[in-house]
Amino acid sequence: MADLHNIFITLFILLPRVMGALAVAPFFGSSSPAGSQRRAFLVASILVLVPVFLPSAPRDSLAPIFMGVLVLKELIIGFLFGFASGVGFWAMQAAGEYIDLQRGATAGAFFNPFLGGMSSPMGDFMLRFSIMLFFSVGGFTIFFAALLASYEFYPPWQLIPPLKIATAGPLLGLAGKLFELSLLYAAPLLILFLLIDLGLGFMSRFVPSLNVFFFSFPVKSVVGTFFLVVYLTFLGWAFLRNLFKSDTLLSWVRSILS
Repeated sequence: MADLHNIFITLFILLPRVMGALAVAPFFGSSSPAGSQRRAFLVASILVLVPVFLPSAPRDSLAPIFMGVLVLKELIIGFLFGFASGVGFWAMQAAGEYIDLQRGATAGAFFNPFLGGMSSPMGDFMLRFSIMLFFSVGGFTIFFAALLASYEFYPPWQLIPPLKIATAGPLLGLAGKLFELSLLYAAPLLILFLLIDLGLGFMSRFVPSLNVFFFSFPVKSVVGTFFLVVYLTFLGWAFLRNLFKSDTLLSWVRSILS
């Protein structure tokens, strides 16, 4: 009975961090098809984490308030980890939103069950493209390894993170990184659309009867689509480079909690 009690306590404390990370990470989403993947990830995490932390589990019964604080702390760490891992994906989605805004396709926004919110056609495509790249290059194994490593520098039985005023810096840095990457990814197409607008503007000067607003949207869509086919190769490389460089994932969470 004592062993079962320790196993239950260990599971109860370890799972919130994993569940929090999966709830926020965009490559799992919130739709029902991703449920089986989340359950498989939870089982894999249990098989790895429980044997490691079971020997260090408290032998005595923990007070309900103390366990509640531990669970809340683990959830917060999981949310932070999921947010840090999702910045690159949300940047790709935001870049698609910028592109649709400039080409006049925001009217095609729809409810995206994968995200549980509204999304534009290009934003949804860019998000799915980034998720496909992430899994195709084995990025999920890096995410899993980083999540497991987070238990090393911040053990589950440690009560309160050493938060201080400087903690706000990395959090604001994540928001700034999201804005920076989204503009970086969308910049080539935004510049192309600007050149198209300038060209149509000059045409309207010489042909006043030309309705540039009528031609602008289809021209941007056609030219942008052909350009995007070539640009996706470079965009994928830039996305993976920014996603896997040293200042993401675990280092962001470590900078927040230390």
